[in-house]
Amino acid sequence: MGLKKNSTFNEIKISPNPANSEIKINLNANINLENKNIGFSIANTLGQITQSGKLTLEANSTKLKLENLTAGVYFLTLTINNENKITQKIIKE
Repeated sequence: MGLKKNSTFNEIKISPNPANSEIKINLNANINLENKNIGFSIANTLGQITQSGKLTLEANSTKLKLENLTAGVYFLTLTINNENKITQKIIKE
């Protein structure tokens, strides 16, 4: 049994990572993500959701503020149209 490849996302790039106050999210996708319902959640290493909401993309990229997070390791999960998910580790300095 292998891993199921996500058919919507080719790649997600987060920069800078580690970050202080803000990250830029770039998505390389098989579809145009503008005007799509894109949700996000940030969870700590205990799995507790520390931040969540909706994102608006321009040219398949957006910025997300991290100012309310304390320093540590987190997991950013993006969800498109409540079905396709991708998770990336981020480090807050």
